[in-house]
Amino acid sequence: MAMAPASRTRPAGASIASRHGAMPARFSFGDMTWPKSSMGFNGVISTSQRAGGKIQPSFRQDPAMSTETPPDRLASDRRSPFFNEAALARGIGVRFKGEEKTNVEEYCISEGWVKLPVGKSLDRRGNAMTMKFMGTVEVWFLT
Repeated sequence: MAMAPASRTRPAGASIASRHGAMPARFSFGDMTWPKSSMGFNGVISTSQRAGGKIQPSFRQDPAMSTETPPDRLASDRRSPFFNEAALARGIGVRFKGEEKTNVEEYCISEGWVKLPVGKSLDRRGNAMTMKFMGTVEVWFLT
């Protein structure tokens, strides 16, 4: 068994933090990890902080869905800040470039795009690979 060179070993009980300075504490949520300094005062990460400091309001609406207008932007992925379970429970119809689509992963009416799965290919986490297509988007509630 070969011994590691003396310059690469550290004394017993010495931590990595003592060699490289203080390592920041990290906060993990699912697949994503943020430094603790990015958390709000109560430990909750706001949408604007998640978006890299850009001000981006949360589009999650109240569960009652008091309005008959669907949200401007909606995603079917639970990890997205644009996921809205109440709207998806009511059912959403999407017409893209005059053709009804049933496989839309995410849409944005104001920016005029939809994300559609591409074939049967999956990413490394098992989610469908998607492409963003630009065009006119019409959305309505099914119920």
